[in-house]
Amino acid sequence: MEKEVKTIIADEADRLARRYRIKEKKRVQAILERTAGGVFQQPVPDGIYGGKTLRKGLTFHPSLHEALLHLPPEKALSTFERDDLNILAWRCFFVSFFSDQATPYYTLQELADLAKDFATHLGCNEEHLIKTGLPQTSFEKCRWLDYLLGHLYFEKLPLCLQANRSPKAQRIAERDGTATRDEEGNLVFDYSWAKECPSTGKQRWVKGRPVMKTRFARKEVSIPLTLCAYKEASLIYGLPAKTAAWILLGRPRYFQATIDLINTLVSCVGCSCKPREIFREGLRTLTEGFTRDEVARYFDTSRLYKELGVWDYLSTLRGWTEYAARSPDIHQLFYVVGEFEKESSIGTYHRTKSAVLDVTRGYGPLNSYYQIIGKPFEADIGKVLDTFPESLERERDFWGRFWNRVYTALKNEFRVPVSPQILIRARLAERYSAVMGPINIAQAKSLEETDKFMGIDDRLQRGRLDVVLSDKQEKDYNDYKYQRYDRIEIPGDTAGNRRSIIIVNDHEIKIGDSLFLIFLRLVQELKEKKGGWVFTSKLEEDTLVGGRSIYQRCDELRTKLKVGLRGDKSQNLIENRGTKEYRISTHPDFVTYDRKKLRKDHPVDRVRSIAEKLR
Repeated sequence: MEKEVKTIIADEADRLARRYRIKEKKRVQAILERTAGGVFQQPVPDGIYGGKTLRKGLTFHPSLHEALLHLPPEKALSTFERDDLNILAWRCFFVSFFSDQATPYYTLQELADLAKDFATHLGCNEEHLIKTGLPQTSFEKCRWLDYLLGHLYFEKLPLCLQANRSPKAQRIAERDGTATRDEEGNLVFDYSWAKECPSTGKQRWVKGRPVMKTRFARKEVSIPLTLCAYKEASLIYGLPAKTAAWILLGRPRYFQATIDLINTLVSCVGCSCKPREIFREGLRTLTEGFTRDEVARYFDTSRLYKELGVWDYLSTLRGWTEYAARSPDIHQLFYVVGEFEKESSIGTYHRTKSAVLDVTRGYGPLNSYYQIIGKPFEADIGKVLDTFPESLERERDFWGRFWNRVYTALKNEFRVPVSPQILIRARLAERYSAVMGPINIAQAKSLEETDKFMGIDDRLQRGRLDVVLSDKQEKDYNDYKYQRYDRIEIPGDTAGNRRSIIIVNDHEIKIGDSLFLIFLRLVQELKEKKGGWVFTSKLEEDTLVGGRSIYQRCDELRTKLKVGLRGDKSQNLIENRGTKEYRISTHPDFVTYDRKKLRKDHPVDRVRSIAEKLR
């Protein structure tokens, strides 16, 4: 192994010395020995792996060959001999990473301008996108946006992009200039389709023809695929027909939601919105475009695509195999919102590129770090690149928080149907589901806009629904400020295990005898006194508290009774007004009990004693 590595290094040193006419071959060999390995000083590959020999697998980082492409030989050699190679390797990596077309290395304004152009591009491809889910042209100006948002969900897979070329032939055609492009340099796609479904794992190209590999009589055979029009093409292998029909019907709305989202984000940048406003506006656009059930179904479809290898297949066609793990689906709509918010707040790429542009002052695009070695701004660029990892660390924290917010929004903010024609946000539907009954269109609109039902929200919050008060009861509510309208019944029954039964708004609740004693004592005060307030010291004197404080006991009682309460202010049933006083905060007329059963049949002596005092 060691001998083979030394032989490879010696051969590579000899090749570089001859190509760049370097007389001191030993200097070249010494540098290669220091840089030999995998990526960033990883261990040297061991023997034959993945069909590649060691000679093909051995790499050098940082690359002396790359340096010699941009620098005079003496300058390149002295740089490797003088500089810290780890720092040099990272700087080279960052510059190559920035120059990759799949990296969103843009200032915030550049990103907004590209997004605006991309929305125009989608508009030009609207007919084909809605028909097939695939674009008619690529968007070469920003492949990052093209990959993320350039496709909709689709139910059929093409065999190739242009002129019946295999993916390999297509890559060659794009490199040598024979691929069909429009005036702006975008690839023009002329998809080919097949009647037989080309399973993403079985399709092959043999002698320039698409075939499907299958087994017949214990032998692998190649079945030619029959080309056809899009309408006659079969569905993706493994995709249910119902899912395909749902995708087709939803594509116009998905397309419009994508356009609306891009325009919203561009508008936010133009208005200099704060980062949180970008998230809020982007989320508002998505909640208007999709219901919660639709988002969940798109997520499920994405998982199915991944299982079927659909995204890998598409990435191979488009030449994006290295990015196959990031599928262009509904996740990316949220991701683009996060990218705009992140650049507005952290500015991972925005600040880095702005700093580079300020330092280089129009020097031109940097494709290699070796381009700036020896330039007046080399040290300044080095400082910018050295601080980039700090931004990446902050970005990792940002994405963790961002996706938590997204999942919370999916749970609460996206709309759910409350009738066939009415949709409201999930958290509002959940909040009012127990009390609202049928909602008319006007109420749903009011609820969406204000989080309140027109004219009845306060009653809902306080548990009042279809409660008609007498004049005396109305006066009592005004005088004593009762907070709730709940109906409570104490039947005097027990449930075994030292538990008693209370019925709150027709919900049967079982509570322990210690809490039941406190509740019954509060009922006694509510019936005897105007307002029903009782001091905690009085409850303690009656030895109703035990080892725990009255505050703990009342919190436990609130928790137990909450099951039967309506609205968001359910905690106010057991009310504390801050002067060490508690009460049951509903009208005395709404609290009923079976005094006879409590006084005679209840097994707890103190319950029977309190029942004696009830009126």
